[in-house]
Amino acid sequence: MSIELPASHWVVFEADELKPEAIQRLWHHIMTEWFPSTSYQHAGIPELEVYRGHGTPPQVWIPVKFV
Repeated sequence: MSIELPASHWVVFEADELKPEAIQRLWHHIMTEWFPSTSYQHAGIPELEVYRGHGTPPQVWIPVKFV
């Protein structure tokens, strides 16, 4: 299955460790601290959680638009 996403600007956040709790903390930070403190809004398309493997912490990619 594939999904085509429209062009967007992305903000990329990286978890501080590989544990599942780290990605949960990161999502909490993004939604409760980062978004309220910036002039960005969610672009309304799917976010991405990127797991690159090889001991690398996961990333959260958020599509944004500047308001």
